[in-house]
Amino acid sequence: MFIISEHFRGTDFVTRCVELNDAPPRLEPICWTPEEAFKALAKPWWREALKHHVVIIDDYKIAKLLNSQ
Repeated sequence: MFIISEHFRGTDFVTRCVELNDAPPRLEPICWTPEEAFKALAKPWWREALKHHVVIIDDYKIAKLLNSQ
């Protein structure tokens, strides 16, 4: 599960994910800032991995980026 939030700015990646200690078992959240998400999702392997994505909430219009190319 990808969680993209401005709240993560100023916190290192590992700390962000560990802070979500109440996540359900086997769920491994990937916690990005909006800038990190746009940079990562411009890479072909992320786009391929998310080819069959399911969007729950998309305040940053990430799905539009994935569907545009």
